[in-house]
Amino acid sequence: MADSLLSSPLVALGVNVVRLADVTDEEGILQMVNSMVVRYTGSSGNVVQRSPLTLEYTMSFEVNIASQSYLSQSGHDFAVQLCTASRLTLLNTVPPNTGVEVVQPFVLINEQFSGLTDSSHYTYTQQWQIIVQDLHRAISVDPCVQRGDCSRLFPRNVKVTVKPGQTVCGNAIYDPILPPPTSSVAYQAEYSGVEFDTDGNLVYKWDPTQIFMTSAELQSGFTRVCTGTQDQTGQFEIINIHQPDGTYDRSFFAIDTGDRLLALTEGLIRIAGETYTPEEDGNTENFIASDLPITGYGVVSSQQALIYADPTNPDAASVKILSGAVFPTADGTTLIHEGVTYIRIGNTPLGRAWIREEDFRLLTPDQYLPRLDCDVDELEEGKIDSCD
Repeated sequence: MADSLLSSPLVALGVNVVRLADVTDEEGILQMVNSMVVRYTGSSGNVVQRSPLTLEYTMSFEVNIASQSYLSQSGHDFAVQLCTASRLTLLNTVPPNTGVEVVQPFVLINEQFSGLTDSSHYTYTQQWQIIVQDLHRAISVDPCVQRGDCSRLFPRNVKVTVKPGQTVCGNAIYDPILPPPTSSVAYQAEYSGVEFDTDGNLVYKWDPTQIFMTSAELQSGFTRVCTGTQDQTGQFEIINIHQPDGTYDRSFFAIDTGDRLLALTEGLIRIAGETYTPEEDGNTENFIASDLPITGYGVVSSQQALIYADPTNPDAASVKILSGAVFPTADGTTLIHEGVTYIRIGNTPLGRAWIREEDFRLLTPDQYLPRLDCDVDELEEGKIDSCD
């Protein structure tokens, strides 16, 4: 901006154009007769695209114009002329060699009269903005993918059996628990869980007189749904109970009492059908224990592919993914819409999402599956370490 004003034929030669970080009084610069001071005042950024990461920055600048009245020349008139010269010189211009893409050139946002100083300087302040875009071409992947060990996120074996009353959130298992009677009493994990009484009801182990779910509710198909939220103390997970028709019934507290992960090896695959509605916002979907999918892996084979939160909704979120990205898949989970087959994938910028079958190549077990019963020294590069 300063260079453009210095070389502008609209700015008189007697005008001093300088760049400052702060106002002239703070910088210790003597007040000049006619001056144009350029200051960078800050910027704000927002994410335009998550993968590859693309950011837009709105950068703000000030041009402080001052002219002192002397002899027969009016300082006010000359200051107004400098305002016009600055506007004609900078408006719709783009600075060269910035290293970023300019998506909006310099725009004059505001211009106002600042006042008359004690030294008879007429001052004006102009507010300028320019928007630049910065593209980070490297895709940041989860650290487990970088290390080649995602076994913690995607175990291959069933480590524990889901018992009645327990709820699966993601692949962690939660037990119902009664909160302590007062805030001064700490809960004890060994008192969590429920058990059957003589009438077939599920009652709390901590207090068998309190019923968790009746036998009628268990037989009628009451379901438990994870909310992903915790109570005020941050100790308990809040889980909702829904009636068979989907109506909310009540909530209860639950805790994860240990490193218990659930994975299935065969036979239980979730198939998208008429009763399934894909989420529109890309948030993680809750699977009940009998619907947990088999985990596999695949790679984006097209040069540029789109992933969709909901292919059936044109207004749902979508993100562009470059070739070579690896995502976990729910083997056998497909969605057919308008003759196009979509595959379910996870760990994307949208959370769980869908990708066209033609844009995604499934990896064979010898390419990207964990090795079982192996020693650390025997691990092969490129495979996921699932050994403890």
